[in-house]
Amino acid sequence: MSDLPFPRWQELICRALIESDSDRLEHKIRNALQTIEARSAELYADANHHEERLALEDATNLLKALLEAVEPRPRLSAKR
Repeated sequence: MSDLPFPRWQELICRALIESDSDRLEHKIRNALQTIEARSAELYADANHHEERLALEDATNLLKALLEAVEPRPRLSAKR
């Protein structure tokens, strides 16, 4: 995974994407999101790192969609 341009947080995404255990998957997604949020905060006042900012935004969208797909949803009761 050392070929990643931003391995500090991209490795966490890769680990989440290959996780097959649903309980651990949710934890890994949330961990990656927290790390991305922290990195975004570090870059907030820095005018550089445009490419990384875009990658962080894309990664956040990906992980949120994945999290939504794996989170249990309440069942709708069938009203007849």
